Amino acid sequence: MANPNIAAMTELNVGTLAWEIVQDGVSLIWGNVYAEYSGTQAGQKSRSSPLTPEVWKLRDGDYTLQNTLMVAHWCYQGNTAAISSADYDNQAGTQISGAYHQWTPMYTAGSDMWYWTDSQINHTSGTNPSTKNLDANYDYSSYGTVQYGSTVTSAYLANVDQTNPFTNIRANYPVWTTSQSAGNRNPPFFEPIPTQIGDMVIVCFGGIYGSRVQLRNANSHLIGSVANSNGTTWYCNAAHMSYINPRSYEEHVMQQVESGYTGHISAGGSESQNNTWSVINVQSPRTKTTLFEVPSGKVIKLNNLYIENPEIAGLYVSIDIEGMPTGTTGILDSSGAKVINSEGTIATTTICKMLRAKSGNAVPAMKRPMILTEGDVVKAKVVADESYPEWLNKSCQIVADFEIIT
Repeated sequence: MANPNIAAMTELNVGTLAWEIVQDGVSLIWGNVYAEYSGTQAGQKSRSSPLTPEVWKLRDGDYTLQNTLMVAHWCYQGNTAAISSADYDNQAGTQISGAYHQWTPMYTAGSDMWYWTDSQINHTSGTNPSTKNLDANYDYSSYGTVQYGSTVTSAYLANVDQTNPFTNIRANYPVWTTSQSAGNRNPPFFEPIPTQIGDMVIVCFGGIYGSRVQLRNANSHLIGSVANSNGTTWYCNAAHMSYINPRSYEEHVMQQVESGYTGHISAGGSESQNNTWSVINVQSPRTKTTLFEVPSGKVIKLNNLYIENPEIAGLYVSIDIEGMPTGTTGILDSSGAKVINSEGTIATTTICKMLRAKSGNAVPAMKRPMILTEGDVVKAKVVADESYPEWLNKSCQIVADFEIIT
């Protein structure tokens, strides 16, 4: 829907305006997993990663990836300290705060998570760019060697907040880690993860003896999983990474571990559920699109805002008004006398939050008209309830019905 040519009009007292906004929820581009369960210092050079394309081929045209993020989860046995550094394509990564977790199956083991933001990733164009290495570097001087098994899972994402990629989800940390042993099926993630639609909950697992994992969330998807089976020796040889798309403002993690060796009765087999878990919430950009701002000396009656014409099902819209101060002296009449005595300032108020767009129907975002004065700014954000890369460039429209009062 095209906007009217406002500049060609001498007066506009009543009208409509429309904006088309592209959704910017987190999208999974690719994921990989690697396991190494034998050899001295296995996993120091953990794996060879796949490609990092700059352009994603969509049905309706090429899309240049925006705000990408690479995140990796390591699990290893034999070394008793956190990974000293991690590199992706020889670029140093950043450890996720609080991600190191020490667990004890047969040999002392650990897990850790690292990430790389868009500016740290060497995006390679072309149809056949070379592969890139994802390496974990360990401190072997005091903490032993990684010789009893290691795994790594990784995900390459688009549309991630570059300033704050992860939200704090437990004890003021952006990662929730735990471990278990002795055949427990369900690790204790009893509290839900605080999320918003457009975010992505990533669940990581590292285990022994070919353990398998099931996520029972209806909206969960596999990123990567591997189980290098070995029937006689206890190694960290199983890894798993899945993501969950939030359908509400908090999301439970419902996971279950299944042994790969149900008939094995050795020490390893009897406790073949030994494993470690890490969970993070990757958040989409928190920036919003400005629809309009009320200029100086103007008063606008905003009758309603309508959400229309989503390109796909599953788009959700949030609309806010910023800059609505009540002031500390109240509202004055033309003589300077108070007509309302108010205190405090409201910076932002919400018109609607995660309101679903519907194909073929105009969804009203407001229950009643609002009066907007100078400095008020109407902003909107559109996200999807799934992380499919095919949805990267999908949009919906927001239509404003307004009147100019002064």
